[in-house]
Amino acid sequence: MAAITKKRNLEEDTHLPYIFSILNTYDLDFIPKIIEWNNEGYTYEYVSGKTIKDDYSFHGKNISQNDILKVKMALDDIWKKLYQISIENLKEGYFLFHDDPSTNNMIWKDDKLILLDIDSFCISSYVPVDYLYNKILGELTEIYRKNMIMNDYEY
Repeated sequence: MAAITKKRNLEEDTHLPYIFSILNTYDLDFIPKIIEWNNEGYTYEYVSGKTIKDDYSFHGKNISQNDILKVKMALDDIWKKLYQISIENLKEGYFLFHDDPSTNNMIWKDDKLILLDIDSFCISSYVPVDYLYNKILGELTEIYRKNMIMNDYEY
């Protein structure tokens, strides 16, 4: 098993050990498995594959409306699971979410969405849902929109 170790001062970022301890109690297929963490950083399983940003099946003529909808539905499923985890583990009115969903922090593999950048998980009573959805879906839609404008008409 290949692993990645990230150096980060977890004595200062005390929210991350707490979040990692919660996430590790679940068998989640949408994040890399967190192997260990300590005051100097954390280690997680390497996930093979290209990020959506680097995956040519999401570029130019290769991307389709269907692709965007699949990612959106996968995000919906992730949000549902994170909501359930929040209800089960956090004070009322607080929610666990991934604060940096972008095409360079996600892998689409075997019809599943995998969120990378696990230190982007946050807990807050404010969740900028519209911003978080628009960030990733806006990126994908812009790629698709440009392709459609340039290639929609046959001459």
